[in-house]
Amino acid sequence: MKKNTIPTKVIRNVIYAVRLVWTYDRLLFFLRALPQLIDGINALVIVVLPKLLLDSLIDGRFEHAIGVVIAFACWELLASIIKAAIMRSTAVRDTQFQEHLGQKLFNKMIQLRHEQFESPELHEKYEFANKCVSEGDMLSFITSSMAIVGSIITISGIGYILSDLPWWILTILALVVIVNTLVNIASKNYYVEQMEEETPTERRLYYTRGRLRRIEYAKEIRAFDLSSFISEKYCQYVEGLFNIFGKYDKKSTNALRWTIIAAKVQMFVFYAYNIVHFARKLWTVGTFSMNMSAMLQLSSSANSIASEVVSMGRQNVLVDRFLSFLETPSTYTGRLNTQYEDDFVIEFDNVSFRYPGQESYALKDVTIKINAGEKLSIVGLNGAGKTTFVSLLLGLYKPQKGRILLNGQDIEDIDYKAYSKLFSAVMQDYQVYAFTIRDNITFASEPTAVETQKALDALDKIGLGKVVNGLPERENTYITERFNESGIRLSGGEDQRLAIARTLYQNAPIMILDEPTSALSPQSEYDIYNRFSEITQDKTVLYISHRLSSCSLCDRILVFDEGELIENGSHDELIKSKRLYAEMYSKQYELYGGTLNG
Repeated sequence: MKKNTIPTKVIRNVIYAVRLVWTYDRLLFFLRALPQLIDGINALVIVVLPKLLLDSLIDGRFEHAIGVVIAFACWELLASIIKAAIMRSTAVRDTQFQEHLGQKLFNKMIQLRHEQFESPELHEKYEFANKCVSEGDMLSFITSSMAIVGSIITISGIGYILSDLPWWILTILALVVIVNTLVNIASKNYYVEQMEEETPTERRLYYTRGRLRRIEYAKEIRAFDLSSFISEKYCQYVEGLFNIFGKYDKKSTNALRWTIIAAKVQMFVFYAYNIVHFARKLWTVGTFSMNMSAMLQLSSSANSIASEVVSMGRQNVLVDRFLSFLETPSTYTGRLNTQYEDDFVIEFDNVSFRYPGQESYALKDVTIKINAGEKLSIVGLNGAGKTTFVSLLLGLYKPQKGRILLNGQDIEDIDYKAYSKLFSAVMQDYQVYAFTIRDNITFASEPTAVETQKALDALDKIGLGKVVNGLPERENTYITERFNESGIRLSGGEDQRLAIARTLYQNAPIMILDEPTSALSPQSEYDIYNRFSEITQDKTVLYISHRLSSCSLCDRILVFDEGELIENGSHDELIKSKRLYAEMYSKQYELYGGTLNG
C-alpha cells in the first residue's frame, strides 16, 4: 500500500481535528475560527481607513472624516468585545477539550495489552501523543486553518485594491514569500529533529525530577545518601536538554537572518515604488498611504499563509503520532462474551513465552490444568517464571507458543473484559492510592451503602477492621496527607492487608496473591494466608511467595525453575520426592528456627 504523502497526512489530520472538535463542542470550533476571520477583515479595514480619512481631510470634508473615525472606532470596539468574550470562553473550553483528549489516550491505553507497552516504539508514540495533548496541537490545527482562511480574505480584498500592481513588484513579493517559506520549512524540520532528540533526555529528566520531589523516596534517599547521585543525574539531564535547545536555537537563528534581509529589501522596494508614484503626482496622499499599507499587508498575509502551512506541518507531527497511537491495534482480538460460572477448567497447553528483546524464554513448554476451587501455591527461586506464569494467566501477555484454554476455549478468542472478570489479584507492585480507604477498596465514585458495608466486611475479614474503626473518619479517612491534612500513613503490612481486602471485595472466582505479604513476618504471613484460605473456601486461589508458609494450605504446589514447571504435587508428595521444593522448604525451616508451618 502506498504511504500517505505529507500534504495528504496534513489534510487527513486537519479533517480529523475538525470532526473531533465539532463532535465534542461545536461552539468551541466557532470560538476558535471567529477571531481569525475577524483579523482577516480587520486587516482590510486598516488598509482602507487611512485613505478615506486623509482624502476627507485634504478635501475639507471634515464631517465625512469624523464619520469614518466613528465607524472605525465602532468596528474596533465590536471586534475587541467579541474577541475578549471569546478569550474568556475558550480558556475553559480549551481545558475541557484537552482533558477530553487525555481521556481518549487513557481509554486507548486500557484497551491495549500490557506487553505492548514494553515496545519502545509504542512508548515513543505515547510520549508524542501526550505532548500533542499538553501543547494543544489539535486545537492549533483549527486555528492555523482558520488563520489561512482569514489571510485569503485579506489577500482577496487587497488584490482588488492593487489590481494594477506591476509584475516585477509581484515577483519580488513572491521571492520574499519563498524565502520565508523555506526558512519556515527549515525551522519546522529543526523542530522535529529537536523533539525527537530531546524526548529520551526529557523522559529521563522527568523521571529523575519525580524521584527528587516524591515523598515516597525521601527515606531511601536519606538512608543511602542518594541526594548527590540523583542531583548529579538531574543536572546532567538538564544540561543535556539545554545543549539540545542551544544547538537547534542556533540553527533557527542562522536561518532567520535570511527572512530579515528579504524583509528589508522588500520594504525598500515598496517604499521606492510608492514614493516615485507620489512624486509624479500620480497618487494622492490617501492613495499613497493605502497602497503602501496594502503592499505591506499583502506581503504579511502571503507570508502568514506560508508560515501557517509550515506550522501545520509541525503540528501535524504530534497530531499524527496522537492518531497513530489511537490507531494502534490491540493484541486483544477475542470477541466471545461467554459468562463463566464457578465450574471451569483453565489449561496451559505447552505454553512458552519470552519477553520482548530477550533471547531466552521466561516460561518454557508449560502444561498444567487448574480446576475450579483448587488452592495452588506457586514457588521457585528468583527469575524462575512464577510472575510470568501469572501474567500469562491474567492475559497481560500473549504466549509465543502454545495456548491457554478456558473450558477448552483459547482465551485469545474470548473478550478480554469478560475473561478478566474471572480474576482479582494482588500483584507484587500493587498500588495504594492517595484517596480514602473506602475508595481504595471499592473504586467507585459514589459507593452505595451496600458497597460500603461490603468494603468494611472485607477489612474485618483481613484483620484491618479495628484499625479503620479506630480512625476519626473511619473508612472515609484519606491515605497520606496529599489531599487531606488528617490523612494517615499505613504501615507496609497494613498497606498489604488493604490490597488483599480489595481482592476480597471484588469477590472474583479466581483470586491471585503474588507475594503480597513480603512486609509481614513469617508467622503473620501464615496467619494472613490461613485467614484468607478460610474466607475463600469456595474460590480458586493462587499463592505466590518466596516463603513457603502458604504451601501446606494448598491442594497442589507448582514448582518452577528457569522457566520450566519441574514439580507438581501436594506438600507431602513434594517433601517425599526430595527435589528442589524439599530443599527450599528445609532451608527455610532451618532459617526460621523450625517455625514454618506444615
